[in-house]
Amino acid sequence: MPDLLTVTDIHLSNGARIRFEARPQAASAAIALLLRGGSRDEPEHAVGRLHLLEHLLLRRTATLSPQALAQRIARLGGEVNAETGREYFGLLGRAPASRVPELAALLASCLCQPAFDAIDLALEQGMIAAERTFMGQTSPLDALIRLAWPAHPLGRPLQAADTPTVDPAALSVLWSRHCVGARLQVAVTGAFDYTAVRAAFAQLADLPPGQPPPQRPPRFVPGRYGALREDRPAELLWALPCLPFDPKQGVRWQLTALLLETALGDSLRHHGLAYAWSVAPLLYTDAGMIAVHVQAPAGRVRQCQDAVEHCLEALAINGPDPTALETAKRCWLARCRLARDEPHSRVRALASTAGTPSAAGLASPAPLPLAGRATRLHLIL
Repeated sequence: MPDLLTVTDIHLSNGARIRFEARPQAASAAIALLLRGGSRDEPEHAVGRLHLLEHLLLRRTATLSPQALAQRIARLGGEVNAETGREYFGLLGRAPASRVPELAALLASCLCQPAFDAIDLALEQGMIAAERTFMGQTSPLDALIRLAWPAHPLGRPLQAADTPTVDPAALSVLWSRHCVGARLQVAVTGAFDYTAVRAAFAQLADLPPGQPPPQRPPRFVPGRYGALREDRPAELLWALPCLPFDPKQGVRWQLTALLLETALGDSLRHHGLAYAWSVAPLLYTDAGMIAVHVQAPAGRVRQCQDAVEHCLEALAINGPDPTALETAKRCWLARCRLARDEPHSRVRALASTAGTPSAAGLASPAPLPLAGRATRLHLIL
């Protein structure tokens, strides 16, 4: 969580926002350039094109060939990458303090001066096909999201089923819609020369204002999928909708997930029912769910299901006991402090929050009630 006392906000005339967080004690700095929208803003006929753009942006620019761009990235001695998420598309990097202005200029050039070359496009389409082969099929969590929000783009897998067919001109049109000031959120955190980095970002002011991405909340669809079998291991998943949803309550949903995670630890691992389980709060701008995933061994599938259901019912009806709540709060605060030392997590949080309060101001958040049985989704693989 960024400490707002050390954050400087700059708002450009085209709507873009740049956040600087000075941490002089660090030896490096991380930078994120995030465009709001992501895969949820792709129309049905264009699914996968933003992922293709992600590959192309770090291949060449209008002034740098693939070889020249690769050399500049290598000389930085740091990290440069691109990401496509369900609600954002972005470029991220990290470099030693003395090279941060160079990193800022490089990332801004990749964002503002892309070159969509037909040969590059064909090569990267092949790379995406290979990536899909090695990543395998849809993950259990992606399957759960798809079932929970079936009629909404948030429910799509991040990896498209097929390599998109598109030409450079169409990609250029798509990029002109996404790469606009109204969607751009930039963050820099670490040790850096403020004046030099701000000068390196000057070209961001030339982006057109554009429009922010539209918001259309998904509708959660409860249900039960799959049949219990004791003769083989099973992946058990539950989706618990965060209702009513308010993005300002994100910390409280995280705390609720931690309470459930601790309770499942007592029921599953300590009683020898399951080796692996996870509880993940999946929170977006207008919707959220808590995903529970248990890997149940053969012969104990129903016992695992019953243990999870018991934990859900107990927390929904009785709420947490004071000791469990205090443990969850301490765990949450500890994870926040650990994240302060992880540059990429920190810069993402800085870029994606308009005004996150400090951890000290959230020392005693209250958990939120879990969804009742009628509004859950249960998937057995």
